[in-house]
Amino acid sequence: MVFLTFDGSERIIKSAEYFENEKKAWSGLQTFDSVQEIVKHYGNSKPYHLNVNGTGVLSRKLMHSPTFKEDLIVSGDKSDFTFSYFRGQNQLAVSFFRTKLLDEIREEFNEAKGHLIGLSSGAIALMTLQNFEMSSLYDIEVSAGEIRTFKKGISDDRVRVLVEGEYVNYFELLSKMTLALLKGSADEVILGEGDFTTASLEYTEHRKFVFFGVSITLLILSVLLANFFYHGHLNDRIAQQELDLSVSQNNLTQLDQMDLEIMRKSELINASGIMSKHFIAYYLDEIGQSVPLRLNLSEMNVYPLTKKLKAKHKVEVDKHEIKILGTTENNEVLDDWIEDLTAFDWIESVKLIGYLIDEKEVPHFELKLKLRE
Repeated sequence: MVFLTFDGSERIIKSAEYFENEKKAWSGLQTFDSVQEIVKHYGNSKPYHLNVNGTGVLSRKLMHSPTFKEDLIVSGDKSDFTFSYFRGQNQLAVSFFRTKLLDEIREEFNEAKGHLIGLSSGAIALMTLQNFEMSSLYDIEVSAGEIRTFKKGISDDRVRVLVEGEYVNYFELLSKMTLALLKGSADEVILGEGDFTTASLEYTEHRKFVFFGVSITLLILSVLLANFFYHGHLNDRIAQQELDLSVSQNNLTQLDQMDLEIMRKSELINASGIMSKHFIAYYLDEIGQSVPLRLNLSEMNVYPLTKKLKAKHKVEVDKHEIKILGTTENNEVLDDWIEDLTAFDWIESVKLIGYLIDEKEVPHFELKLKLRE
């Protein structure tokens, strides 16, 4: 956890490590001069979550509204801001700031090769607690899931949170609740909306790549070492047994065939699209669940071919496209479904590329979905 506080033009960086499933989960808060120092201290193999406070970070309590972002942004574009918010029973607690405020520190994370997988602002991560109150850094009171008080207070590293009659260190509790939100899912809490949608997944894939990369490297070295001793043994016997030479040639031929088979299967795997962000079954399931009752699908083509299949030619598919054919009761049902599809965060756009009413007056349609990269 990296806690970044802006005090006017000055920035204060503090950090602590939170361990899951250990007796001493909290390492204690330390002050650092730069991100490079933090990554050097904790290492670049661990994931980092950034919590932002201070000048430029605004906290507001308001009533539920689908346009609450536009209501909060007096001047400017809401896409220029990063929002963290909690949906209470009747009200919203929102913490937000201009995204460019973090341009410098994010560049520092990139230079230090630190994995910044998440972002939040204020004390929004605490709001999943049904009953708590705090003062100083933020003045907050939540009772039975209802937001009583929510506003900025005065900065103080010793701030504590009152939870069920017991005072808890604010920074430690915030780290614990943030980890819980990153590992699970809470629809009522959004941290850093629109800013780190794929960072966590990229870190997971990076860890897999490192693990399998090291494993494969060790396996190759083991095979090479075994092969070295094996050939040494063969060389000792060549002078006495000519048959061993043919056996050795056979083994080398098999190794070459295995290398060719590995290359062929790797190309098939890459062409199949299973190395993409989601499996094909994920898209089929998500789209299938969204289909209205008055609309029927006749064909869904995930990752369509970009060229016709030809013998001895590489199969090429478009990994960012899905084509859907079907019939609908009327265009209003289709329009509503297109709007539902557009709401998926993994869909960049939905285009209606065909709409035809047949002789039985049944509307047929064709959609093209473009997936986010």
